[in-house]
Amino acid sequence: MPIKGKNKFNFLELEFKDIKKVENLVEDIFNKKENGALIKGALNSDEISEILKLSKNLNEKEYKVTGSGFTFPNPFANVQDEDSRKEYIQSKKLMSMKTEESFGIDLNKKILSIIKLFSGKFNPTEPKFKDIPGSCASASQIRCFKENMGGLTIHTGNYFQDMFGFFYSSLDENIGKHEQLSYFFMIQKPTKGGELIVYDITWNEAQKKTDFQDNEFLILNSGEKIFVKDLEKTIISPDPGDLFIFHGGEIWHQVSEVENINRITLGGFMAKSKISNDLFLWA
Repeated sequence: MPIKGKNKFNFLELEFKDIKKVENLVEDIFNKKENGALIKGALNSDEISEILKLSKNLNEKEYKVTGSGFTFPNPFANVQDEDSRKEYIQSKKLMSMKTEESFGIDLNKKILSIIKLFSGKFNPTEPKFKDIPGSCASASQIRCFKENMGGLTIHTGNYFQDMFGFFYSSLDENIGKHEQLSYFFMIQKPTKGGELIVYDITWNEAQKKTDFQDNEFLILNSGEKIFVKDLEKTIISPDPGDLFIFHGGEIWHQVSEVENINRITLGGFMAKSKISNDLFLWA
């Protein structure tokens, strides 16, 4: 069962073949008619195989090592100054080249075309860097969580935005600070662990932790501590090819530790432009 557990959030579940029935899904999630959706079979088996092959054939100079595995291309969290931004842009170009060789199309363009199917009036695109002509953020990244390396600590997208100000301030458009969605396609599912855990608490209730790695408790806006173990939770466990999109900007969530077979996903974040119908995707 891909979605299980008690939670106040409303997560829609549907087959990709029925996507036309929810052509305004992105707007519905932004407006909180839905808190998120699991779209089954958004990538087919051939596409999954190509992405998986790409992730396993990267050499150590091409991916970025993280505390729990690796990403490709470089993650936006690494963009802390001009030099690291240049490295990010070069890494994105490498992804475009490699995926065009595999798919006949830049994988980011493929992702944008899929999101367009249920984004209604919005136009999915990559946000530009304001002072580097012709350069954009990457709409997605391949992310590998390796076995027994801790998963991903409890967080929200809003928490990340407060941590990585250089990246956001260098983009050409305001991409909706504190109003963003998270999305990912499952590429390789662990046989044990690696689930997305969505907690019954939002940014409006808690915005702080003692430090980024702390999974024990959050600090409520009142200043009180609330223990993570006491929160109600929903477990999201998509199958390969499934897409999950939700209000990750404000709903606290984490990825449990992977215990058997690396967890590989393709995903990122999205937010509306404040001056047009553009829907910006970045990773």
